[in-house]
Amino acid sequence: MKKIVLALLVGVLATVLVGPVSASVTQGDCNGSATILGVTYTPDNDTPGDPILLPNRDGVVIPYEGGVGFVNTNHSGEIGVTVAGINIKVDDWAGTNEDDDRQTMSEYRLDEFYQQLDDRVPGGRVPGLWRLWVTHKADGGICSAFALVKIAGNPLSTPLGAAVLIMTVIALGLMLRSLYVKVISRTVKHRIALGVIAGLFLGLGIGILTFMYGFRTLDTTVVFIFPLIAAIIGFLLAKWGPMGRPVNL
Repeated sequence: MKKIVLALLVGVLATVLVGPVSASVTQGDCNGSATILGVTYTPDNDTPGDPILLPNRDGVVIPYEGGVGFVNTNHSGEIGVTVAGINIKVDDWAGTNEDDDRQTMSEYRLDEFYQQLDDRVPGGRVPGLWRLWVTHKADGGICSAFALVKIAGNPLSTPLGAAVLIMTVIALGLMLRSLYVKVISRTVKHRIALGVIAGLFLGLGIGILTFMYGFRTLDTTVVFIFPLIAAIIGFLLAKWGPMGRPVNL
């Protein structure tokens, strides 16, 4: 029961590898609330502009309560993250719950989640906006929800954030290089592959930065659309520039 409540309200399971979420119940009778640093969150916090905010600090204790409105014996469930429209399971649970407990109230120490995150994920607790999904089934029914949770902090203060920014700047430089190439003859070497690859990395870098700064989750736009658009721009610049030096000077 503790896992389903944390999944729906805060997105912080002790075994989850990636973080934050605000919850929106899409099926079934379940609800609850959680309070983080004096702010109470409910299933209404389900947009990028109003997610459940997990502070990037130590010693945070989160009181929570919640439950389901149906018979909760012989229950099971799954929780995962959504990346580019694909739901990836990261944990599951099951139990008989012979007493049919349907409500719970307790506290969760955020340090427990961050400790596992820092131990298992390269670069540790990278700030960003995640979309988590969860399902909980029992003899009396089923409850499904998704959550938008944001880990607070400065992305550029992390190794991964700094690396993404450097990659993005380099990719942008390679694309803009075509604007400064001096073409002396009509015969030039078109660096089409370079333009496309630079565009892909530029688009991906921009997408990841929008995720880290909490503007978008890792959706299809971040993973595919941004890189595709930038790759097309890189192709056009390579044809027009072109990227590379003239073959005949």
